[in-house]
Amino acid sequence: MGQPGKIAFPVIIVLGAITGYITYTLFTAAIPDAGTIDSPYYQPLPPASEGNEPGNTGGGGAAQQGGGGAAQQGGGGAAQQGGGGAGPTLTILEGSSIQGSPDYDPDELTVAAGSEVTVVNQDTLPHTVTSGTGPTDPNSAQSFDTSLINGGESATLSLAQVAAGQYGYYCLVHPYMTGSLVVQ
Repeated sequence: MGQPGKIAFPVIIVLGAITGYITYTLFTAAIPDAGTIDSPYYQPLPPASEGNEPGNTGGGGAAQQGGGGAAQQGGGGAAQQGGGGAGPTLTILEGSSIQGSPDYDPDELTVAAGSEVTVVNQDTLPHTVTSGTGPTDPNSAQSFDTSLINGGESATLSLAQVAAGQYGYYCLVHPYMTGSLVVQ
């Protein structure tokens, strides 16, 4: 008989070529089409809301803060829960914890000096409304701070000790969430 290597080598080469062709064909068939989402977990986003439009204030409830920058409940430092306020409302929008999503509504809120702002957290995660440009700002939380507002809850932000002017604010938990408050 002949040598076993003379038959085995070509058979291995042919089987390798067939395996390679089948693998290539199946993997190229599995490449998704651009713009096509084929997942049982996919849910389309709802249409864009009116959020982040100046003058759109939403509705809500309440955390109380003194002028020193820390939220107060009696003499404490935690946000106080309460009912709806009569003053302007600042809404933390649902999904705002996702970077790039609309966050505060309105982005710029104009209020009267000494007023109280109701902050409503429509998101599922806790957020804050803290004066300053970010956590590295040395004046962070010096003018106002709601402390943490849990998802679905609200707080009252007292501006009794805040002078007229424009103040930037952000979320301590998600610093990319920013807005501005104009006190007149």
